[in-house]
Amino acid sequence: MASTAYFLRAFFEMSGRIRTGDDPDPPVKPVLTLLVGVIGGLMVGITSVGSGTVIMMCIMLLYPTLAALRLVGTDLVQAVPLVIAAAIGHVMVTGVDWGLLVPLLIGGAVGTFFGSKFASRVPQGLIRRGITIVLAVTASAMLGASPLLTGTIALVLVTVGPLVWRILVRRFSVHRDEPAEQAAARA
Repeated sequence: MASTAYFLRAFFEMSGRIRTGDDPDPPVKPVLTLLVGVIGGLMVGITSVGSGTVIMMCIMLLYPTLAALRLVGTDLVQAVPLVIAAAIGHVMVTGVDWGLLVPLLIGGAVGTFFGSKFASRVPQGLIRRGITIVLAVTASAMLGASPLLTGTIALVLVTVGPLVWRILVRRFSVHRDEPAEQAAARA
């Protein structure tokens, strides 16, 4: 659902149906945002799902003009306290597998550090496509698809997805006549 919503948002932006996500500071909707936080926090505490997928989708829907890098940054920073609170609760109640946790933390910290440094150099459109693909592949695995099918879905999305997107851009984009530099930055 999150992957589809993200794809549709990109399509509606490209076709001019909604404003492009380039606003660094859209007006905040405090009550709705608080409600998203409460429901997202509940989901994270119970299932560990939500801090990165459901909440990102909700932020994207509440703030459709928020720039992609700001969306990712906001989602990451809000996820930290949610995950810490859920982690403390689970360590106290159910425990964790420390042998699995330590290498995940080390590898994840290194990868996240370099990813955040690299993100500002990557075009927003590429970040959006990456988010959509990661969410779709994750969803297929979570829905019980075999590893072969999940890999095939990833391969198709990475190889055929950009071609389909180019066709959609040529047919529906309101930005067809803009200079090549702006179009490249948008992609």
